Amino acid sequence: MASQVHKLVKLNVGGTRMTTTAETLMKDPGSKLANMLTKHDVFHKDSDGSFFIDCEAEIFKVILNFLRFGTLPKVEKVLQLYDVAKHLNVHSLIDKLKSYHAVKYENQMASLHQRFSNFEGELGKVIKRIEEINAAPNEAKAIHFFRSRCEYCFSQKYELKACGTSIYANIFMNNMSVDDEFVALLAYNLCKLGYAKQIAKRRYNEPCKGNPHGYWHDGLQLILLTN
Repeated sequence: MASQVHKLVKLNVGGTRMTTTAETLMKDPGSKLANMLTKHDVFHKDSDGSFFIDCEAEIFKVILNFLRFGTLPKVEKVLQLYDVAKHLNVHSLIDKLKSYHAVKYENQMASLHQRFSNFEGELGKVIKRIEEINAAPNEAKAIHFFRSRCEYCFSQKYELKACGTSIYANIFMNNMSVDDEFVALLAYNLCKLGYAKQIAKRRYNEPCKGNPHGYWHDGLQLILLTN
């Protein structure tokens, strides 16, 4: 048994050659990496006799180092690593990564996505409106959620000053019912799709400039920043 665990194992990870020991791969007994040593249908071998694992080599190196030394990754790699760890069933690493804020937030957004059954349709409406105003990819944008739009206060030439910049690309989503959780999910997905690098949420509650009878505009604004 001792000679078996110290046996060298050759890997081909996305075209990059690596070598480790059976002992390292077996440190998480329920993972695909452990099972491939005893089961023939987990990963196929290439012509060189190496186990072929279809994965980014740099990410896989982090998984190997975790199995070898318990080393945890830098924050910027954590989401990629979490996805690969789930694919490979490396449960000991998955449990560690769940404590990272980025992973917790990703799981929270996945839970919200399941809750809002109509989310994809609403996201599509927002994206369509962004395309209709011909906003450039590097242009800051503002999405306004009001029950109704006041043409006097919010004309097509409306200029919003927010986050230290003037925003002319304004998207008005009238009659779209939203709450804070829906807006958080929307912001998350717009960032993932490249519509912004950062997003600020602003609650709008100001008097109407064109209505002398004390009418107030109440709603939410999402500020999409590209830098």
